[in-house]
Amino acid sequence: MMELPFPLNEYKRRMERLRENMEKHGIDTVYITSPENVYYFTGHQRVMPGGRWPVGFAFNREADNFVAFCEEDEEDLLWRTSIVEEAYFFGSEWGGGKSPYSVIVDALREKGWLKGNVGVEMWTYYPSHDAFERLLLELRRAGANVVDASKAINDVRFVKSELELVYVRKAAEIADIGMKAAEEAIRP
Repeated sequence: MMELPFPLNEYKRRMERLRENMEKHGIDTVYITSPENVYYFTGHQRVMPGGRWPVGFAFNREADNFVAFCEEDEEDLLWRTSIVEEAYFFGSEWGGGKSPYSVIVDALREKGWLKGNVGVEMWTYYPSHDAFERLLLELRRAGANVVDASKAINDVRFVKSELELVYVRKAAEIADIGMKAAEEAIRP
């Protein structure tokens, strides 16, 4: 049973906006790793491990959905908290299992998603520097032309949908109630 904060059509709208931005920036495939963008585009709420592996979600302009690349111990959570219908799993950060780099590159190559420009988030803190550099190296070794997709990805989030505005307004109302309660509680 999926536990999504937004209805599926909102995620489809976000994918369409991402597709438009990818077209505008000449990007064929994106590989999203930042937890906030993963959550925004797929609904997946990651358990934040140390960042040693390049857990991420790929999207191609010709595709209908994201493809997830996660640690095997996240499988249950992935299916419960995301819209993805296809996923590949690799070993845990804590040891054992398949190499994340071979899983990611092999799957993207098989899907034909390493052709053209492959965009990654270069303005993000996740994964670790070492994991990110290794991901870039492996993508390039596989023939991908790696480009910065940070702007193409992040710009989608700047313009809010009507539903997002409803959520933002409700969150502001709740925050106001909390602040009033805090003011009353600290009043001498």
